[in-house]
Amino acid sequence: MLFKKKKRLEHDSEPRQDRKKGPQDFVVPSAVEEQFTHTLLTDAFGGERYARAFHVDVLSGYTWFGMFDGLSDVAERFDGDVDIAIHVEPTQVDHELKALDKKLSDLYADRWSEGNPSRAAALDDEIADVKERQRRLRMNIERTYRTRIEVIASSQNKDRLISMSKTLAKSYAARSLYLRPLDGMQLEALKSIVPITKEVKTPSYHTMTLETSNLADFFLFSSASLSHTTGPIIGHDLNMRPVWLDTWAPGLPNQHMVVIGRSGAGKTYTTMLLVFRSLLSGIQHAILDWKGEYGDFAALVGAPYLELYENSPDRLNPFDLDIAEDLSGTRFVDIESAVNFVQALVFKMLRVYEDAQNPVVTTDVKIAVNHLIRELYSERGITRNPESLYVHQRGREGFGAAMKRKEMPTLLDLYHKLREQPQKDVQRAAQVLKQFTREGGAPSYAIFDGQSTADFGEAPFLIIALNRLDKEIMRSVALAATTHWITERWAKRRPKVKKRILIEEAQNLFNDPDIGAPWVESAYRELRAYNAGVVAVTQGLEVFMRTQSGIAALKNSTIKIIGKQEKTDIESVADVLNLTEGESEFVIQALRGEVLVRIDDEGAFVKIKSCPWEHMAFTTDPNDPAYWERKRLVRQIKEAKARENQETQEVFS
Repeated sequence: MLFKKKKRLEHDSEPRQDRKKGPQDFVVPSAVEEQFTHTLLTDAFGGERYARAFHVDVLSGYTWFGMFDGLSDVAERFDGDVDIAIHVEPTQVDHELKALDKKLSDLYADRWSEGNPSRAAALDDEIADVKERQRRLRMNIERTYRTRIEVIASSQNKDRLISMSKTLAKSYAARSLYLRPLDGMQLEALKSIVPITKEVKTPSYHTMTLETSNLADFFLFSSASLSHTTGPIIGHDLNMRPVWLDTWAPGLPNQHMVVIGRSGAGKTYTTMLLVFRSLLSGIQHAILDWKGEYGDFAALVGAPYLELYENSPDRLNPFDLDIAEDLSGTRFVDIESAVNFVQALVFKMLRVYEDAQNPVVTTDVKIAVNHLIRELYSERGITRNPESLYVHQRGREGFGAAMKRKEMPTLLDLYHKLREQPQKDVQRAAQVLKQFTREGGAPSYAIFDGQSTADFGEAPFLIIALNRLDKEIMRSVALAATTHWITERWAKRRPKVKKRILIEEAQNLFNDPDIGAPWVESAYRELRAYNAGVVAVTQGLEVFMRTQSGIAALKNSTIKIIGKQEKTDIESVADVLNLTEGESEFVIQALRGEVLVRIDDEGAFVKIKSCPWEHMAFTTDPNDPAYWERKRLVRQIKEAKARENQETQEVFS
């Protein structure tokens, strides 16, 4: 102890035992005893309390919302109290710019003479950071403030105070928040947090310069960025601070998302980055690839890639059934949903060749299709009982019985039954449906006729490509059919696993009154119960306002990632999205790779940031050398896989 001094407050000038105790005794202490490492407070009744003051240095290079979370938890553990005081004083911009100019000159000098490559790279980053700060100040994007942060820990027991102080210092050092004890200035620090105390001057080295957005992070009721500190990092905000996106964060009503951006705005790039980093954190994905942009990505990460086209060996059977599980844990076969879906798909196929004057889907056709689909399941003995999906086979001697999955009905089976019906309307419908079967003579139209060639029910990542199908007819039919197939055979399995269904060009579902629109409204209500979310990817915000299913998707998506938009599109949906004027202006002027991320009432302007490998894997710009580097690498992967398959065939032959 270097010094000790005792100060008595004015109201306590009379002897304590002679005066009547008043409210002031509970508001302020009767005596304050300052020591080098702490302050001792004594109340009017002789009770003592020890207080220790710290100055906070933020050395992480950035601030974030909730950075001081946990202070009260430490206090409760040691039966003490922790108070935080933030002192803010505006600075003159020209003075701050001069200081940054000097700092920049010093950095350039150090960089010019630096021979260590690692240190040189660090100096380059620091120079870029200073330049960015200068730009924000000159353009009045930010204002600067001299800021001092103090933490006061107190306890009625001196030993507990020491333990609490050590715990605070260690726990916050891990966040690059260093609590420096104000030894020798304990009384001044304590007085500075009392609102009625006159301003207490502190040394300049106890202050730091922060910008407006940094101070917003200290405010407990809002944030200048997203409040997430878990999940994958998708980039940085306009103040170069990292932005996390945790779509399974506690408190979110669902995991549904929309990704919107004009062509060339970086929409696909952003989506791929989010998918890739989410995969690393354990979230599984099924992607419906409308334009064939995920083929290289699938090859690079080794994901199943199912291409549906004329000569493809792959088939998906819309009649497929699987075992579902309701919220009570009861397992069953949802035949009713399957019948409704197959019926809707057949009606969509039939309407391809009808006109208003000569409809194909008549009342007789509707009744016959529904009845015959049920009959096909019944003939195979398939009921709501999960065991009805399997057939018992006698194994070889000594091996017992085996369970084999039954073959499902097919479109060809339905065509044959429709053809046998006596009604002329039904027979006419059968001839139209024949076009979509193996007997129709059009292989590209028959991709949904036959048993499914693959079961991706346990796959953590799969992609189904539709780009090689006829855009006018089969691609829209395939989008609706594969969406339902993935829902029933993949998304509703394993409800404990986090999953996403990502749909490119989702407006094609919204505009499909037969299958797509009913699926959208059902999926956005039901998939949350299976721990799954839907990601609708499209170009313009206005496409959501054209249909009821689009409006439902927009309103029920908790997360919205919005890239560059036209002004007229923003004006049409600004009220629905509840965008601020600043947010609307941002998405109108956003550059490539800049997005607005909205999660309920939170929002952040984000610059999508990738590492070199990710950029090579995601870029769709043919003028980018990384694009051709990826093509070369994918070609090598495919050639190596082809050689491996050939060697395997030779071994077996």
